[in-house]
Amino acid sequence: MPPIMKYASLHTLALVTTFAGLSQGCSQNASCESESCKDRAELRENKTKWQAEGPSSYEYTLVTQSFTAARTETKYTVRNGALEQREFQWWERDRDNNEQLFDAWTETTEQLGDNDHYYGLWTMDDLYTHCEETVLNQDPDENEITLTFGDDGALDVCEYRAINCADDCSSGFDVGTLTAL
Repeated sequence: MPPIMKYASLHTLALVTTFAGLSQGCSQNASCESESCKDRAELRENKTKWQAEGPSSYEYTLVTQSFTAARTETKYTVRNGALEQREFQWWERDRDNNEQLFDAWTETTEQLGDNDHYYGLWTMDDLYTHCEETVLNQDPDENEITLTFGDDGALDVCEYRAINCADDCSSGFDVGTLTAL
């Protein structure tokens, strides 16, 4: 089954914002003026849309890419809202610039969490929480925040990076593919 939700720039609402003031907390119902508060409101709005329109069974991948050409892909399988499987692959380049698999593993329901890994045991709903608690809480005077969503509200990118950093500075996540099962 082809991915139903891989977002190209034409289908993505993108907010790439460098904040000018300190991050202010905002309640779910309060009106807000700061970019930080607006991002939180947009995150919550898209989470509600995803919960209403998104599938309960799906696969998605989180991807990383280094300027050194190392890359990782972590694939999650969620059935009826519960995490069922997590697969991890890490590739590096050799001296001849050929991509080589450096590490790989798969965890099924009984093994979930057995491998020490940067990314947690997350459903898409968990990604929204992680985004709000980890990425949107960064100091806006020192970080640029990237927050993007698909047309169905699915969280696509939630990252921050130091404003003056050039290489491998992003923290957060990038959803590579999202496919209904």
